[in-house]
Amino acid sequence: MRTFWRRYGLAYLFIAPAFLGMLLVHYGPMVQGIYMGFLDLRLQTLRLYLQAPFVGLENYREILLNPESTFRAGFLYAVRTTLLYTLVVNALNLSLGLLVAHLLNRPLFLRGLWRSLILLPWVVPSYVVGLLWGFMWLKEGVINHLLVDVLGLLPQKPHWLIGPLTFVGRVKSYV
Repeated sequence: MRTFWRRYGLAYLFIAPAFLGMLLVHYGPMVQGIYMGFLDLRLQTLRLYLQAPFVGLENYREILLNPESTFRAGFLYAVRTTLLYTLVVNALNLSLGLLVAHLLNRPLFLRGLWRSLILLPWVVPSYVVGLLWGFMWLKEGVINHLLVDVLGLLPQKPHWLIGPLTFVGRVKSYV
């Protein structure tokens, strides 16, 4: 165990901030939603979220166990729809993905072209984002417009992509 941490400890330390950020972004809203389920929140009092009284499991008991609850039918419909959607979409994604992978690994006329076409939706957004970043960092781009014309933080519009500030372009190309 000691050799494991000696060998991989620094790598885990480097990815820890990204991992914590992902936890915060992915699980933070979920935890907040569960916490809000324990509060007495109504549509009229949603703005008073921090002062809402804590009611514990009463909201869940009302929805799940009270057949006369006004929210029960909508809640059960939402749960049923979500489960059905999740099952159908995942089954279709898996089935179609395996089918296409199987078809593209067989001898096929223009197989290279078909494989390239399958990758286009994955490649094109990265290419477009790179172009947009390039346009933003031009001398007449939006970054200079904001820094010089709108905020007045710089006296003149610098050339970000050529000259002494070329590092911006290099950093951009790695991101």
